[in-house]
Amino acid sequence: MFCDRRSLLLVGVLLAACSDHAVTTSAVVSTGDSIGGTNGRPTGAVVLVVLQLQSQTLFVGDSVSVTAILENAQGQVLAPRPVTWSVSDSSRIGIIASVGNWAVLRALRSGSATIEGTVEGKRGASTITVR
Repeated sequence: MFCDRRSLLLVGVLLAACSDHAVTTSAVVSTGDSIGGTNGRPTGAVVLVVLQLQSQTLFVGDSVSVTAILENAQGQVLAPRPVTWSVSDSSRIGIIASVGNWAVLRALRSGSATIEGTVEGKRGASTITVR
């Protein structure tokens, strides 16, 4: 897991503050986990960033989480690392919060926008449509 207790608390508070619906969260934090820790995962340079979203079609006011999955040259999933997040049109999609390789987005206005995550110069992108 790529977090510490402070990050976990921050994520829970942000989810609750950004949601119009009831939020149930749970997580397990083991004693060896910390920001930047590999937790037994392969290491190496990032060669691929894949963005995972719960949905790519949202309605105005909806929120969605996005996670950046990082791979090395052998196709192995790497331990999470901090991601720089950006959107092509911040009037349509807003980045509400981000911690490490995870972010929460909010649909603001109808249309399409691209979310982009950058790690070590490698970029992953996904287009989101807001209805």
